[in-house]
Amino acid sequence: MARDVTRYIRGCSVCAITSTPRRLPEGKLVPLPLPHRPWSHLGVDFVTDLPASKGYTTILVLVDHFSKACKLIPTALEMAEALFQHVFFNFGIPEDIVSDRGPQFISRVWQ
Repeated sequence: MARDVTRYIRGCSVCAITSTPRRLPEGKLVPLPLPHRPWSHLGVDFVTDLPASKGYTTILVLVDHFSKACKLIPTALEMAEALFQHVFFNFGIPEDIVSDRGPQFISRVWQ
């Protein structure tokens, strides 16, 4: 019976129109700041659920907004540790980091 009710609700156009949205409203888009030197403004994201290779299943993708250079880092490390080892030590701490606000980017380390 529960399956029948669920199927009915999913097919009901009145239910779809009057139901309360479950997602938060999306934020307003704002222009990104213009970088003035390489590696001062970064875009970061993860490619996950890859087949294991040398113990790694995730790739940390870094894009420099100034040069458009891309750095791909295979990782099983914590996010912050990978950034320190591969970016901050080589290029310094960036002024701006843009992400999709995934759980790995909104942790206490980033605050």
